[in-house]
Amino acid sequence: ENKKNNIYTWEAKNIDEFDFEENSPSYKSILPHIIPRISSYKVDGKQTFLLNDVSQLYEWYYSLVKDINTGEDNKELIGLVNDLTRGKTNDLEKVRALYYWAQENIKYIAFEYALGGFVPRETDEVFIKKYGDCKDNSSLLYKMLEIAGIKGNLTWIGTRSIPYSYSDVPTPIVDNHMILTFEYGDKTYYLDATGRYTSIDTPTSFIQGKEALVGKEYEGFDIKVVPIIEPNLNTYKDSSIIELVGNNIKGKSTTEISGYIKSDYFYDLEKINSETKTEAYYNSMFEKGNNSFLIENLIENNKYEYDKNLIVNYAFNISNYAKVLDNEVFINLNLSKRLLKLKTEENRKVPVEFEYKDYYQYQTILKIPEGYSAQYIPKNIDMNNEYVSCSIHYSLKEDEIQYQHTFTLNTLSL
Repeated sequence: ENKKNNIYTWEAKNIDEFDFEENSPSYKSILPHIIPRISSYKVDGKQTFLLNDVSQLYEWYYSLVKDINTGEDNKELIGLVNDLTRGKTNDLEKVRALYYWAQENIKYIAFEYALGGFVPRETDEVFIKKYGDCKDNSSLLYKMLEIAGIKGNLTWIGTRSIPYSYSDVPTPIVDNHMILTFEYGDKTYYLDATGRYTSIDTPTSFIQGKEALVGKEYEGFDIKVVPIIEPNLNTYKDSSIIELVGNNIKGKSTTEISGYIKSDYFYDLEKINSETKTEAYYNSMFEKGNNSFLIENLIENNKYEYDKNLIVNYAFNISNYAKVLDNEVFINLNLSKRLLKLKTEENRKVPVEFEYKDYYQYQTILKIPEGYSAQYIPKNIDMNNEYVSCSIHYSLKEDEIQYQHTFTLNTLSL
């Protein structure tokens, strides 16, 4: 105590140095820490409550947004909304069109200065400048839905880097993001316009499993939990036919990609501005066998489509892959090394965190060269637990060996 203050101090001594490990959860999930929270104060015998519970947090949040966008609606914005929703037969299809427009046309730039981290800017400003932060994007989308006669709800949420719940820590450190929620039928849609190429049917990957504080304006709020998207919606399926030319491989492939995996590809591809660089990107991402893998005759289908899978057809060559000894040829049909992403050091201390659950499927048909026969095929492998499942199956049919490999990651934290 001193003349004017009571000072509380916490100290932690002799703490081991924290070694950062790749793909770790946020340090807030790993290291012990203290969060001071002033829930109330008393002056002259009168007690004033601040952030005693989540209702008081929402009351403050709502006070920051209730007076924005009270002026006359922008006529150009009204015209745009009418154009985007024309001919749409239900509210879901109207919201889909508005949501995808916002993702494509409003660039995300973060503003955190002072109350700028809490108060959205006026819709007119965001619409004219075509950029804003998460609150600005959500506020603009809210107004676009309102013009279309559809109700959306401003929603506060923490990304997966924040491990706290609203009941545990009802303060502004529990969330760092704003989205818009929309109810249709018995489903809640979590609309995050800062996430490019995200389908209306899925939330952005970094808010999966998180609590959402859904504002109902003066009526109060709901707390909902964002679903975690199942692996079968985030898929990478590769079908290849290959043949041996000496010890080289020549083949054709079709790769189909969906969900968050597709979004990641689109993020990368939109930064590429030449055909040569596009081929180099796919050479890296689709690599089979070894680093001599080289793509030819690349054809992309459904590129940048929100609701369709990306399909890529191509031919390829792999040099010096098979091992030839006298009259015997040895070839490893495990052309992809995708599973290596799960390999961890034996002395790892913290979990491995993944962006999303996913499913990979590789089907490869090897045409047996004329004059040869298959003398040995590896045994099938099946492995399954609550975190991952994997299978590799071989079969011999006439003049070809068929290989099928499936892998499912069924956890966000291993």
